[in-house]
Amino acid sequence: MKKRFPISGICLAAVWAALLAGCTGQPATPGTSAITEQSTLLSTVSPQAAQTDAVSPTPTPLQPQLTELIELTGSSDDALIAALGPGEEVKSENAEQINGREYRVGLFGGVHELVATLNEQGSVVELAITLTGGSDYEAIKKSVNEAAGHEPDQQTEDAKQRSCSWTIRQGQIDLVEAGGTAALTFSAAETA
Repeated sequence: MKKRFPISGICLAAVWAALLAGCTGQPATPGTSAITEQSTLLSTVSPQAAQTDAVSPTPTPLQPQLTELIELTGSSDDALIAALGPGEEVKSENAEQINGREYRVGLFGGVHELVATLNEQGSVVELAITLTGGSDYEAIKKSVNEAAGHEPDQQTEDAKQRSCSWTIRQGQIDLVEAGGTAALTFSAAETA
């Protein structure tokens, strides 16, 4: 036996669909009354509630200064974490010891990878940054001169590569460029 719906129920549904379509400023189309109702309800949600449902953006890279990186050379892992955060841990093969930390940093107009290497005692023995994307060697050299407080102690240049080295209280800074890629390394002084 077929079930019959009263005409008043169909008319009521049509009126609701028309009202909801009028709220959103869009014409009603068959099968969209639930969607229209949901979009109307969503438009009344407070901005604070809408923010909690939003996808979190990609974290902004760290923006350390070169002088901060110089000061971290030879420091403890705790000092590294205090300055740059925990980063991504790099562990030994047996995962018992943290050998370093990886970060994304904004330097010289680009975003680059910084790898902090730790020794067995948990001291930062090296901070290495690979500067990709056609980094300006001369601009980087000038910035390192200012941060180190003096001109490079050594410079070499040939057809394939150029490099500079600065001696600092904490150890040494090396800048090497070859094939359009530069590497900036902060090495701690060796202790006896």
